[in-house]
Amino acid sequence: MMWPHGRVEPKKRKVNCPQQFN
Repeated sequence: MMWPHGRVEPKKRKVNCPQQFN
């Protein structure tokens, strides 16, 4: 699942793809 940067919950963002958001 691709979540828009800055528009995803911090909890889900870390569980999904931390590298994609960092």
